[in-house]
Amino acid sequence: MYEAQRAASIIRCRGKNECDKIFRIANDTLVELSDMKIQTSTQNYVATYSPIEYGDVGIFLTRTLSSEDYELIKFNVLCKGINGPSPWVQCYERVTNVYRKYKDRLEDLN
Repeated sequence: MYEAQRAASIIRCRGKNECDKIFRIANDTLVELSDMKIQTSTQNYVATYSPIEYGDVGIFLTRTLSSEDYELIKFNVLCKGINGPSPWVQCYERVTNVYRKYKDRLEDLN
């Protein structure tokens, strides 16, 4: 299920104002919900450090031009152990929760 949420978190926006709002929401969500500190932050890319402890969540965002008028904003959640045996359930719950909160915040724009 989290793969579907990841795919749904790729937002196609149009115009600087709309894209700025979405990227700001994504960045605010990253700051609030990631367990890791920001490692890199530019106008079009924000990434936390990679998760170290099992169950920790890290996030990275990208903002790229897809055509003359449109941009793609990608919101990716990483969890240490998501593909491992025991903390997988914890990671799955945390990752889906982050994606759900991000989606809810985007819906509040409308």
